[in-house]
Amino acid sequence: MNIDFKKYRHVPKISSSIIIVSFLLPFFLIKCGGQTLAEVRGIDMLVGMDIKTSSEAKHLTWSLFGIVTALCAVAALVLALLDKKSQKLLSLVIACVGLACLIMMAIQMKMAVGMETEAMITVGLGFGFYLAFIGFLVNSLFFGLSMKEDKNSETPKTFESNEDVI
Repeated sequence: MNIDFKKYRHVPKISSSIIIVSFLLPFFLIKCGGQTLAEVRGIDMLVGMDIKTSSEAKHLTWSLFGIVTALCAVAALVLALLDKKSQKLLSLVIACVGLACLIMMAIQMKMAVGMETEAMITVGLGFGFYLAFIGFLVNSLFFGLSMKEDKNSETPKTFESNEDVI
C-alpha cells in the first residue's frame, strides 16, 4: 500500500481543529422517556454544570478524562501545525490517549448519571462526541499508517563484507 502522506499532510490539522470545535457541541444527551432533559457540552465536562431533573438539580463536577481529552486535542493541533516528521510517534500517542480518554469520559458519564438518578434516565452520545471520536480516530490512523509507510520505505542495509553477516 503506497499512499503519499505528504499530499494529505493537512488532514491532522483539520481533524484536530474539528476536535477542538466539537467541545462546543453536545457531547452527552440526558434523556427521560425519549425526551431530552439536558445537553452536556464537552466544555461542560471541563468546568462542571448543574443538571435539572424532574425532581431535583444535580451538580456535575469536572471530569479528569475530559480535561485530558481537551489537552490532547490542543496538543494534537499544535503538533500538526508544527508539521515535523520526527513528531509522528508523539502525535500517534496523543491521538490514542485522547481517544481512550474520550471513551472513558463516556463511561464515567453513563455511570455517574445512572447511579445518581432514577432508572428511567439514560445518557446518549451527542454530535460533538461523535465528531471528537472520529477526529481522534482519523489522527490515530493517519499517523500510524504514515509511520508504517516511512518504515517500509527505508532503504535496506547492504552488507559490504561477509563479516557483517551472521
